[in-house]
Amino acid sequence: MDHKQTPPMDWQLQIEQIEQLEQLEQQNRQLHAALRLSEAKLAAVLDGTNTKVWQLDVPSQKLKIFNAPWGAMLGYRPDEIEASVSGWESCLHPDDRAEVVAAFAAHLRGETDAFEVEHRMLHKDGSSSWIADRGRVVEFDHQGKPLRMIGAHRDITQEKLYQQRLARLIDHDPLTGLLNRAALIKKFRALSATESSEAALLFIDLDNFKYVNDHYGHKFGDLVLCYISDLLKSMLLDDSIICRFGGDEFIILHPSAEQAQLIELAESLLAPFKAPLRVEGESIDIGLSIGISVFTVGSDNFSDVCQRADQAMYQVKRNGKNNLQFCSAID
Repeated sequence: MDHKQTPPMDWQLQIEQIEQLEQLEQQNRQLHAALRLSEAKLAAVLDGTNTKVWQLDVPSQKLKIFNAPWGAMLGYRPDEIEASVSGWESCLHPDDRAEVVAAFAAHLRGETDAFEVEHRMLHKDGSSSWIADRGRVVEFDHQGKPLRMIGAHRDITQEKLYQQRLARLIDHDPLTGLLNRAALIKKFRALSATESSEAALLFIDLDNFKYVNDHYGHKFGDLVLCYISDLLKSMLLDDSIICRFGGDEFIILHPSAEQAQLIELAESLLAPFKAPLRVEGESIDIGLSIGISVFTVGSDNFSDVCQRADQAMYQVKRNGKNNLQFCSAID
């Protein structure tokens, strides 16, 4: 019986292959260790900066956060929200979602150099935070289609709140919270003749406020100003604008010049002041002197309109106070 002879094994070649495999495995372990070290260094550098670095695998739509558990920034556990584009989109604020998704898609189509947008995201508890998000595609396939995208998002909520407070300080009176003089002038100039060809400015000066301020002190006087500001604002229609013009002076911009409507508005403002006001347990005798100037939207100058209303207001003062007067006598 013939027996086939097994070819002799090249033991030297086999040993070399085993050594090469061991070297590759060692290099792989070293690469993974270097990657973990790099991620740890990145996390240490970014710790406390509110910045999270993310990576998107475009074909699978899977997302990864390098320096935080997925979803932790929004109060989720990793198993509560999918680490994907759809999971991310589900946390976008409804008012911002369309803009953010459109910007993201535009970059993936190659229409922009980077995906960059500021937007709000919803937390698990229902609150929201502002995020500055930026990223770009860093790897493409042989057909030029995006494969991998890397970016970072940073929590800018405190910056946004500061900007909002700053904007409010610029446009609002710090004591009463009403618009200030500069903001009112901007509102006046922004009036559109398409809404109404004529409008009205009501100039209001408090009667007897100096006595209240001198008798009870400036701190109590400030409380009275705040009380009256809230009272006046509560009686206005949504389309009327009120500001504290300075001291104990207030101005109201009303979008209609209809005389009967203006008289009704002014008389409603005067009504609460027919009797003494109760502020912090004190009975305060204060009235309103109201001067009214009707003007043409887009052509009359603010200073001229304001001066006419101011003169009408002083006519009220001379005639006994706590009343209204148009800049020209009502027939």
